[in-house]
Amino acid sequence: PRSVPALERLGLDAGAVVLALVGGLLVIILCGTIPSLVSTRMRRAAALVTRDQSSPARPRVQDSLVCAQIAGAMVLLVGAVLFAESFVRAQAEDPGYAADDLMIVRIELPRTYSDSAAWARFFNDASARLNTMPGVVGVGATMDFFMRRNGDQNVTVEGRIVDPDAPRQRLTIEGVTPGFFEVAGIELVEGRLFDERDVAPGAAPVFIVNELMARQLWPGESPVGKRMVNGRQPRKDGRWDTVVGVVRNVRREGLDLRPFLTAYNPLNLRSYDLVIRSTTSVEGLIPVVRRELQSVDASVPLTQVSTVRGRLSERLSGRRFELQGVGVFA
Repeated sequence: PRSVPALERLGLDAGAVVLALVGGLLVIILCGTIPSLVSTRMRRAAALVTRDQSSPARPRVQDSLVCAQIAGAMVLLVGAVLFAESFVRAQAEDPGYAADDLMIVRIELPRTYSDSAAWARFFNDASARLNTMPGVVGVGATMDFFMRRNGDQNVTVEGRIVDPDAPRQRLTIEGVTPGFFEVAGIELVEGRLFDERDVAPGAAPVFIVNELMARQLWPGESPVGKRMVNGRQPRKDGRWDTVVGVVRNVRREGLDLRPFLTAYNPLNLRSYDLVIRSTTSVEGLIPVVRRELQSVDASVPLTQVSTVRGRLSERLSGRRFELQGVGVFA
């Protein structure tokens, strides 16, 4: 898996192999051959009688080694079972969105797209083309569908005094386009989702927060209509961003990791994950999507064209690798 550090440099070291072979031979000699030779010297009659009658008592060291072997085997076996249980449980976790029939294309617009109007123009042209394709039912965009950045941002809630000594909670602010939540299948819990009026020139700044953030910042009350800003202090111009909706929590780092506080704001983006939902096989749609996007602008590089299910499987590859390793030794 990609999560294994320096995987491309892994290989067999001749010295390590020789050392392992020599060590294995020594273990066989000490734990197998020598006890066998000793046992052949015992009289046949003594071997047939019970231990408490005439057989010499088994050395305590030998009993200890047997106990240690059994204990070690049990530890490995229990570890393998626990790993397997956690892996199966992680696969069954609800990611918070409809992962099936969903594709991601990483878009990095070149510097020729110099302002937000140009960014919006490319997105609108690409969306228009993709939406005409058979099977495509929606197109949206988000800065990072799967988390690439550290969740180390801050917000200031109107009417709250920030305690500088309070422990910081993991929080990220994610830019999305109108229609992203519908395409991704992220359920609206309260309020409304973004629409085109939220990205119009001069539009009032707004936020949508996830359930976890709503519970943490406004416990026991609705966050819709509340105001906050990005950062540790209010803006100098006195403007606040209004919370207009609450959506479900999303596991953005993988099925085996918990959600964290997330706020979304509507943005025209320069670098983003283009999210496409289809009613047909998304694997078969990948080359067609590449061709359609290249026809919009061939200078725009398309990276990490993949299905969401495939990416989720990749993110569990580290857990799968650990499970296989423990299983082999168990």
